[in-house]
Amino acid sequence: MASTHPDTIQPGQPPPQACSQCKGVRKTFICIQCNNFAFCDECWPKWVLHGDGATGYNGKPHEKSDPKVMERLRRTLDPSVSEAEKDRQLEVDDETTWFGVVRDAAQRESLHDHGRFTMLMSESSDSGQQTGQQYPQLVSFIGQTGK
Repeated sequence: MASTHPDTIQPGQPPPQACSQCKGVRKTFICIQCNNFAFCDECWPKWVLHGDGATGYNGKPHEKSDPKVMERLRRTLDPSVSEAEKDRQLEVDDETTWFGVVRDAAQRESLHDHGRFTMLMSESSDSGQQTGQQYPQLVSFIGQTGK
């Protein structure tokens, strides 16, 4: 039977995953190199691939990963949403588009400015002068949108 350590479980948080070794229900860490097995602090170093001097891919040691962070990354990088939901999300995000490549009637591509940057700059022109800091700062994600 799995043991429970209440001192390691945060109130209001979902119960942690059971340790792959001792089966205890306590705070665990995911090891990506070990096929996503979960290990508690006590069992982590006991696993043959986590011992002193043990290395994994490219000679690097196995790392403890927070299960919550891993789950968030999985949902972000491999979302399980339908094509209809993707289309809806893209429509909602359309007003946040700063620029993009569009085709004219002759199918020639050109860069189209959607006015978002100009709007942000006009809204923030006074605050930047007062603080001496540039706002907003430009961050760009370039690549396929999934559409």
